[in-house]
Order: sequence, then C-alpha cells, then structure tokens
Amino acid sequence: MPEGCYTNGSCLLKFKKGAFLPMKPIKMICFKYLDERYNLSNIGLRSLFGRLIVACQPKRNWKIYEFDAFDPAKIGLTKEEDWEQFAAKAHKIMRTVLEVPSSDLTFKDQKEYEALSGFFYDW
Repeated sequence: MPEGCYTNGSCLLKFKKGAFLPMKPIKMICFKYLDERYNLSNIGLRSLFGRLIVACQPKRNWKIYEFDAFDPAKIGLTKEEDWEQFAAKAHKIMRTVLEVPSSDLTFKDQKEYEALSGFFYDW
C-alpha cells in the first residue's frame, strides 16, 4: 500500500517505515481532489455504493503533483536510523502541497475504523 494515501482527503496519515528504511530515493506523487461536493477519497471504490457514485459523476476535478526523486543523501540523511527524519521531510512536502494537516492515525487505525463503521463495506 502506498504511504500516506488512505484518508478521507482531510489529513495525511502517519507514514510507515517501509519506503524510507532503505534510505533510497523515493518518488512522490500527490493527488488533490478539487470537487467540493464529492471527494473521490471519501468513498472506497471497493464497495458497490462507491462505484455507483463514481459512475454517476461524469466529471471529476483533481490536480496531480509529481515530484522528482527525493534523495535522502542530498539532505544529509544516510544512516538507516535516519528513516524517521526522511519520512518527516517527505510528509511535510506532501502536507504542504495538499494543504492538509497531519494525523497521528495509522493505516491500521483507518482499517479498524472502517470495520467498525461498516461504511466501507466490501460487497
């Protein structure tokens, strides 16, 4: 699962270490949904309801931000234990571009919420 991608569009979740631990350059791509009434990130496409909503909306507006490779060595981070600083810097860039706050929730927290709410229900 890509890092930081799974929210309702209102915040950016905490990053996992998987993409950052190797301390290799990463490619960041951000999708910013511009529709006020319907935000594609609000409804899971796994559900029949989510697919129906997407099919009923003929036009969706979003911006795609694609960044050059972000190399930790260029900002002085080379050791494996620097992964959290590397993740924090990438997170800040993405937060700034998307104009959303950070959240301390994790992907696991989001999945637990979905399971409890029943809204993101797999049909």
